[in-house]
Amino acid sequence: MAENNKNEVKILGGKATIYTNKFNVWQFRHWLRNENKYVRKSLRTKVKTYAIEQAEELYFEIRNEQKKGRKYYSISVKEAVTDFVKAQKERVGEGVGMIVIGRYKTIESQMRTFLEYVRKDDKITALDDSTLRRYERNGEVTNYLSWRKAQGISDVTVRNEMTTFNAFMKYCYMDAKVTHVSAFRYPNMPKKGYTADGEKIKRMTFTAEEWQMFYKAMRSYCAKSNKIEEDEYFERQMNRYYFLVAANSGLRSGELRQLQWHNVQTSDDVTNNGSKIRLAKITVEALTTKVRKSRTLYARGGEHFDNWRKVCNEYGKKCEGYVFSKDGKQYARTNQHRHFKRILKMTDIDEHKKKSLVPYSCRHFMITERVKSGCSFNEVAVMCGTSVRQIENTYLHLNEEMMRTTAKRDYIKVDNSYRAI
Repeated sequence: MAENNKNEVKILGGKATIYTNKFNVWQFRHWLRNENKYVRKSLRTKVKTYAIEQAEELYFEIRNEQKKGRKYYSISVKEAVTDFVKAQKERVGEGVGMIVIGRYKTIESQMRTFLEYVRKDDKITALDDSTLRRYERNGEVTNYLSWRKAQGISDVTVRNEMTTFNAFMKYCYMDAKVTHVSAFRYPNMPKKGYTADGEKIKRMTFTAEEWQMFYKAMRSYCAKSNKIEEDEYFERQMNRYYFLVAANSGLRSGELRQLQWHNVQTSDDVTNNGSKIRLAKITVEALTTKVRKSRTLYARGGEHFDNWRKVCNEYGKKCEGYVFSKDGKQYARTNQHRHFKRILKMTDIDEHKKKSLVPYSCRHFMITERVKSGCSFNEVAVMCGTSVRQIENTYLHLNEEMMRTTAKRDYIKVDNSYRAI
């Protein structure tokens, strides 16, 4: 250690310097060769010996970070988010470590929310592990959970968002090397569990009578007597068969929109009571499903695939690639909602109920009907690619249906043995 004058002290053999400002508070100064800048930072003490200890610790901290390739002067939070989102877009595709376009869109949306929470023009190094637990916004201290709950966002959504934020921090730490921390600590969260609003799901589900109204309205919507353009007619038919398949298969929206013709086979069969039925054998590929697990299921309504194939053939469309597509690309969800609402307006369903119904209601309807027909929660869960617990807690209104079904079960005696009916 060498001292040039009473206000400036060289430390660690001249590798850094401490000096006092006009208030006699010790400051730290160190030249960064790779960034061609000085690091200047207050040591917040007037005691020289304590200032030297603080400065030496700070010097070694900075040097360790630089050895790892991290810069002290970094890019803004907004710039870091832009780089992260761009990196995720490059991962869209098939194969190990890749993501589907739907996941990318979700990440993009979640990171926009993150930029609303933080001061986006701050340097990325201003974020620390407590950012989600304690952060000052507009002069008030809050945390991410409280901020999102004030907007009416569910705990499940908040958890999913924070998981993405930590993926962002890991990227900034491991790949971009612009942060000093690799993960945020989460605010105290309620115990994880399924908190779906059973009454809300019930409102979002077609009753059998409402589905009949919707079913008939789809026929009228697609009638050629409407004198619509050929392109519009094709699109209406596509949406009609999409909703019919959704109500019979229970596929999620993303699974159905990414379903390809080679994943579908139809065949004749008979029901338990001996009546004929057309089944569809559907393979859901792992990359197209929310849970990233492939599954194969048999669904009623195989004739809807057959009829949709005939429409495609009539219009010279090759039945390859996406099942529901106009131009070989995934059909836009916004257009789908537009057609759904148009059809809904043509029904006599209660106006208040109409507000709760969405294309996903077709999946809710299928699950409800399968349970009412006597299928167990386990059977339905396997078919729909979810857990029994999720079914039990999401479709609370079905518990009563199962109890009614159990109470009504009967049997007959055949050749000295009993058979359930």
